[in-house]
Amino acid sequence: MAAIGKKFDGDYTYELIAYRTPKNWGLKRLVEKSSIFEMDRLTRPLTFNNVDLEKQRVIITPRGPDPILFGIRGESPENVKKAFELIKPLEPVERWVIFRTNQGTDEHIVRVSALRELGQYTNVVAKGVVSSKPRNVPLRHVVFSVKDESGEVECIAFEPTGN
Repeated sequence: MAAIGKKFDGDYTYELIAYRTPKNWGLKRLVEKSSIFEMDRLTRPLTFNNVDLEKQRVIITPRGPDPILFGIRGESPENVKKAFELIKPLEPVERWVIFRTNQGTDEHIVRVSALRELGQYTNVVAKGVVSSKPRNVPLRHVVFSVKDESGEVECIAFEPTGN
């Protein structure tokens, strides 16, 4: 839904979302894991963020009880459709749809020249100096402060960042 109001005049990608039948919502997702790794091998880099090769983990399947079976991100509708055809779901796919999105583009990141230009809850690239000792908080987030000549802000790095 976040992309629904986005004007795609810059970079964009596509995501094919495969939906589960309602009777399977909340149950363990059934997709042949090896087919996802094979799909990734055959379609990367035209698809991305399918698997974590280092941890040998599938990352296209959500972990919550939602109706999505999996989502494939890629550079074109044709790429994500080809990838979809390589995956072996072990439960019915009720339907699928391809969305244009900003996934993997950094289009949401704003570049600022001074910290005073920041708004709350903004993803930015800014220059500054770390001014507090980083501290871990629940859900694998790290909180720290950064300052420059115009001010100081509290920053949060989320677990998917990996840093």
